[in-house]
Amino acid sequence: EEMAVEREADQLEMAGLLVSEKLAGAAHVEVARADLEARAEPVQRLQRAQAITDAFLGTPGIEAVGIVTAVPFHPSAIDPMDNLVVEGRPVSATGEEQRVYTTIADPEYFQVMGIPLVAGRGFLASDRADAPRGALINQALVRRYFPDEDPVGKRARFGVMSAPQTWEIVGVVGDVRPRTLDSDPRAEVFVPLAQTANGSLTFVVKTRDAVADMVPTFRERFWSAAPNQTIYYEATVEDLIGDTLVERRFHLVVLGAFSVVALVLATIGVYGLIAYSMSLRTGEISVRMALGAQAGEIVTMVVRDGMKLALPGIVVGAAGALFLTRFMRTMLYQVAPTDPVIYGELVGLVLLVAAAASFIPARRAASIDPARALREE
Repeated sequence: EEMAVEREADQLEMAGLLVSEKLAGAAHVEVARADLEARAEPVQRLQRAQAITDAFLGTPGIEAVGIVTAVPFHPSAIDPMDNLVVEGRPVSATGEEQRVYTTIADPEYFQVMGIPLVAGRGFLASDRADAPRGALINQALVRRYFPDEDPVGKRARFGVMSAPQTWEIVGVVGDVRPRTLDSDPRAEVFVPLAQTANGSLTFVVKTRDAVADMVPTFRERFWSAAPNQTIYYEATVEDLIGDTLVERRFHLVVLGAFSVVALVLATIGVYGLIAYSMSLRTGEISVRMALGAQAGEIVTMVVRDGMKLALPGIVVGAAGALFLTRFMRTMLYQVAPTDPVIYGELVGLVLLVAAAASFIPARRAASIDPARALREE
């Protein structure tokens, strides 16, 4: 896919608008696969991108606009790769370990997306086509290529959907999970849009208000700057992230449903067992009450017996959970399979359910008329 700018006004190009929530809003522009190099020079592409940016910034409620060629979590993002060769280092025979992702962005993109600058400097407005070429790398690339040295100031050669060129590393930015919330950060290099106007563009727009209410305005502004382009795709960042969680959420819903059923069955089982046990101990309870036992003491005794019955099940269930949850690591995000807080909450919940299930038979036992019960015995 090439850049989304046309020279002839009558030439229709496929484009898309992506509106993002949480990080505010975004406009994503794509075109159908076509040879646009002969029809639009980089300067014209930059002018069109700036016109769309200015149109968005002219909208009340929009705080900032950034541009990038590959937004995280997008299902059809273009992710070009190339060999990165650091000056002064030998070139690998296979080149596989030197492959890195190459992304084009403008200075505002990192601010809008909340990607921190870790070292060096970020992109500047002065990083124009006639300025020395400067690139940013992420921390994953630093760990891979510069584990024991400062990468800022180093020079590397790579291409961004074009012939390889030499770039100076001017800064390091934080990692971004590219596909899913638990995907590993990838080694990635960023170059300024003004120095490499290739590829499709994504406009990431930061807003103060709810994005859903501003989608019609986004479309109007987009078309005011690019009247001959068609909106191809629109979504929110929450939608993009949600799409990656569909399968996981389905699994969790199913597991949750089975868990609720298991909890209900356990409650019924404890209740039935305690109720049956109390029916066998009617005589004992009557004697206790005839000898002066209070109703509260009888309730406490029955509930305590119910908890004793539940404890072995809790121990066995916790042991089984510790064994089985290791197979669920891929379904967990930022939660350890053996999180003690989670296990403590679950044990407390089961104990609470056992106490509640024991309380009804306990109240019934405490309401026994001792004289009548002894006569029936």
